[in-house]
Amino acid sequence: MLILFDEGASGSMIKGDIVQEFLEEFGIEQNVEYMTGAGALACNKRIPLQVTFDEFGGATRINHEFDVDPNPEGIGYDMIIGRDLLNKLGIDLRHSDKTIKWNDVLVPMKSFSDIWEAKHPTRQEMRATFLRSVEPKATREETERVTKILDSNYEKANLEEVVQNATSLNREQKQKLLKTLKKFESLFDGTLGQWKTDPVKIELKDGAKPVNARWYPVPKINKETFKKELMRLVEIGVLEVVHESEWGTPVFIIPKKEGTVRFVTDFQKVNGQVVRKPFPIPRIADTLQNIEGFTFASALDLNMGYYTIPLAECSKDITTIVTEFGKFRYNCSPMGMVVSGDVFQSKIYDLIGDIEGVRTYIDDILCIGTGTFDEHLLQLEEIFQRFENAGLKVNAPKCSFGLQEIPYLGYIISKDGLRPDPKKVQGIVDLHKPQTAKEMKSLIGMIQFYRDMWRRRSHILSPLIDAAAGKKGKMKITWTEEMDDAFIQLKQMVTEEVFLTYPDWIYEATLSESQRVMRCRLLLEEFGPNIIHIAGVDNIVADTLSRLKSNNVEEDEIESTDTKVQELFANRRVRSIQADFPLEKKLLHEEQQKELKKRNSKIKKLLDEKDSGYKLKELDGFELIMYENKVYVPETLRESTLNWYHYYLNHPGGDRLGNTIKETCYWKGLSNQAKDFVKTCGVCQQYKNKRRYGLIPAKTIKELVPWRTVHVDLIGPYSVTAKQIQPGGEVKEVELKLTCMTMLDPATGWFEIAQVPYYSIDEVKEDKDDFIDKTSARISLIFEQTWLSRYPRPEEVVSKTYQSGELQNMIQTKQLDSYEFDYIDPWGPILSSVAWAIRASYHSLQATPAQLVFGRDMMFNLSKAIDWKAITERKRQQIARNNERENAACISHVYQVGDRVLKKTNRILRKFSKKKSDPYQILAIHNNGTVTIQKGVTQDRVSIRRIEPYNE
Repeated sequence: MLILFDEGASGSMIKGDIVQEFLEEFGIEQNVEYMTGAGALACNKRIPLQVTFDEFGGATRINHEFDVDPNPEGIGYDMIIGRDLLNKLGIDLRHSDKTIKWNDVLVPMKSFSDIWEAKHPTRQEMRATFLRSVEPKATREETERVTKILDSNYEKANLEEVVQNATSLNREQKQKLLKTLKKFESLFDGTLGQWKTDPVKIELKDGAKPVNARWYPVPKINKETFKKELMRLVEIGVLEVVHESEWGTPVFIIPKKEGTVRFVTDFQKVNGQVVRKPFPIPRIADTLQNIEGFTFASALDLNMGYYTIPLAECSKDITTIVTEFGKFRYNCSPMGMVVSGDVFQSKIYDLIGDIEGVRTYIDDILCIGTGTFDEHLLQLEEIFQRFENAGLKVNAPKCSFGLQEIPYLGYIISKDGLRPDPKKVQGIVDLHKPQTAKEMKSLIGMIQFYRDMWRRRSHILSPLIDAAAGKKGKMKITWTEEMDDAFIQLKQMVTEEVFLTYPDWIYEATLSESQRVMRCRLLLEEFGPNIIHIAGVDNIVADTLSRLKSNNVEEDEIESTDTKVQELFANRRVRSIQADFPLEKKLLHEEQQKELKKRNSKIKKLLDEKDSGYKLKELDGFELIMYENKVYVPETLRESTLNWYHYYLNHPGGDRLGNTIKETCYWKGLSNQAKDFVKTCGVCQQYKNKRRYGLIPAKTIKELVPWRTVHVDLIGPYSVTAKQIQPGGEVKEVELKLTCMTMLDPATGWFEIAQVPYYSIDEVKEDKDDFIDKTSARISLIFEQTWLSRYPRPEEVVSKTYQSGELQNMIQTKQLDSYEFDYIDPWGPILSSVAWAIRASYHSLQATPAQLVFGRDMMFNLSKAIDWKAITERKRQQIARNNERENAACISHVYQVGDRVLKKTNRILRKFSKKKSDPYQILAIHNNGTVTIQKGVTQDRVSIRRIEPYNE
């Protein structure tokens, strides 16, 4: 296909006539207007494709939705890759040397004249290309469960399996967890609980009138599931049939994360008639700030939590739902009702809100422990006991136990801090440009949710906020070039790796302000800080900034300066944590004193002991705690000390880092902490070589049967120089080109090789269609004459590469540079010689291919007995030995779906270049030692030999 990489196009498009016949089945309605170098272009449909770029290797698959250009003369190319996909993939259009770089592959740009001299591919070729990029109907039927909503699955939990899935726990901890869960086994029986609490009453507003609407139609594919879920809810008592009711709210179903059904009631109109009595639901920011780190975290999920709260008889009619199967009403608090969230939050808070380490945000229940695992289990036991007493049930398969890192409220939280959930970030990255005010405000809201995470957020969002200001609903948004740039910067911003640490409340916070800013004082006074007046002469920074006058500077000058400053900082690798030595004497003294003043301070007890090795010593005017004449580093400075030394010593290994610090400093566990610190250093992981991780599973082979399979491959072209005798007797050096087809029976090793005609690029350009047809026919004829007419017809033909390096060496050893010939093509006898050498050579099967085929040797008329079962067993043993030998040099490691890994670069590396990629995420694990990994919109299937775990 003819593809243009266009930096002037804001989106990626495909020509309409290429995919016309597939739009009805795969097309998505979407009205979009794109800005291209040639002006505005309107598209009304979009189609999902999986694309590969053959000139860049063709191995990486790219999933993307392309807008379809309905005008045959519109874009002029078969496909345009716009800024949206260029930025996601990181494709570098290098105009300086007229090359394109992607995935460490460099290809030359093609001139406009060269492109249009080449003939366009036929419609049949385009159709074949498109069919490879969409999922075939047969496989779509096999994977229909992905798009079809599945039946609900509430059954008794397999607690052994639940515990086994807690991969962050060791064996002993898993046994303790299983013991705790079995103590409350009745909680996990998969049934609906009945909360022992007062029924909920729904109060209507004055003048409220019953709401009755028509039922929503259900897609045929989901109708059976819808009816089954409806009847299930009736059976377990959530719903009851009602024949007469003035109320009627429509319902529908949507899939949950795991694909099962979620029953949704559209109470939008009813909610307008209901009195809400708000209960204080905690702010997400406050909840996250109050976590303050942990050692273990568990997330709990109640079985149909809302449905466990009984509903007062007088309120049931208000919750009546209408379906094509009749009317029903709720016997319990329904999801979607305006009062339900407040009721659930108040009851769950009253039930478990006072337990240390429990955080409740409606039905998201988190239990965090700051002590040992045994202490964390005691927390869980207390929660389970209260659940049992209240009559609730727990959905064990959806719970997570004993994690050091856990998703919660849109973030991934760990003992050190929090970062955005990668799934949420990917959702933002995959968004198309909003076209209405509602869509734009939704995008802005998603970004503002993570307002504390990304720098310059407000600056980047500013053009988008201005565009949505004063507009509502489906009012159209007109995109400008400034907004396009902001949208691109926005996606680049959210893909940055960011991490926020929890606030440490043991430190005092100092806020310097001018005394004239009275509104700040009025705001702060209610929190009870000590407000002290400092004269301007002593408070130079705040005093100067409050009076500072600015020149009138144009906005584009500010943006330009800001960009240059950021580039300067990026190039010089300036980091705030490395600006000063963390063990400066005054700071060290202050932090040591804070540690001494802590309740039950261990260091204070050690100072009082005579033979502990700890003592106070004056150093440069400061009294410091020393241990055997080495500076004691308090806990608050250890992380920054490791960071500073590791950075300024140019990333030494864990042993060297620890030993260097130990020369002058001390704290318990220093060596192990240094090793752990280096393990999680991103620079070290990407730039240093390490032992390989993961064990390749042994290959399984079937019993060897001759002629069952044939491996076929095209190799070349090889290029060598030889001497040709001209008609007049003159000898002339000529260049010979060779392209071959290899055929191999893998059972016997019997080998055939045949020459395939070589064509130059100019010959191909003359008539591309004719070239493709003729080449396919010639290859089929060669295979027919060389293999099928001589040997038994195989059950399968497999495209598999022979050891092309071995063939090339054999061909080169013919010393063609000294070979003289007087005919056009000398390859026939040369290839015959190569084939004979392979057939007559002793193989790992402990015989030559000729002996295995004919039962005789090719040079002596000596018979050879062949035992195929013994040969199969020897090959199986040899594979096992090779596998064992290879795995012996590797670190045992089991990869899991969702793990983040680094991919080793497969190009020639300079000495100090990056040896591994940025982190990928594992999407699937295959049983042949390969995994499918994803970064952004790209997916690769690679051997575990090319990846290693990424420690965070």
